[in-house]
Amino acid sequence: MNEESAPRRDAEQIEALEARIRELEAKLAAAGAEENGGTQVNAAIEERAERLFEELKPYLEKYRSGGDELLRRVVEKVRENPGASLAIAFGVGLIAAKLFERGKD
Repeated sequence: MNEESAPRRDAEQIEALEARIRELEAKLAAAGAEENGGTQVNAAIEERAERLFEELKPYLEKYRSGGDELLRRVVEKVRENPGASLAIAFGVGLIAAKLFERGKD
């Protein structure tokens, strides 16, 4: 599996979860309109929110650990090649400055 397909698949899974969240919100809103007892609706909302959080937890952990790994790799590369890293940062800064200058006109 290539590295590009994994983020795409993860994005699709997140979109599916977001769609499921919207569906649950609509159901809760409909249930809230039908229910007269606010405590029952609140309990249902809390229960579903807790279940949703448990579903999302692995994805949150995966992206958090992925970000930590990426940061660690960048720091490692900068330590291995400080001169090249400084030159790259300078070049990127110049390019960004030129792009922002263009946007002001």
